[in-house]
Amino acid sequence: MKSTKQDIKRMQWENDPLYQLIRTIKNVMDRYYLDPLIGLFFPTAGDIFSSAMTLPFLTVSLFKIKSIPLTLAILYNMLVDMMLGIIPLWIGDLLDIFSVRT
Repeated sequence: MKSTKQDIKRMQWENDPLYQLIRTIKNVMDRYYLDPLIGLFFPTAGDIFSSAMTLPFLTVSLFKIKSIPLTLAILYNMLVDMMLGIIPLWIGDLLDIFSVRT
């Protein structure tokens, strides 16, 4: 079967180290709910850590994909996550657990 341009491009993306880092971050943070757990045990540090984990996603959306709408969506999700994490008394962390989308 002949490979199309789209298949070749997809294979190049999947072999890119930055793409592999993003997949790893996404799988670990979503599968084990690390974002809300870190926020629960380390309130301020957890929000800073989860915000820092979006930097590779922003890098890819801005410089590799070059998509402003995608970048804005990532920033919006990061801000919503930070705002949920700011809510005191573990309420924000509980809301963060239920706001995780697969």
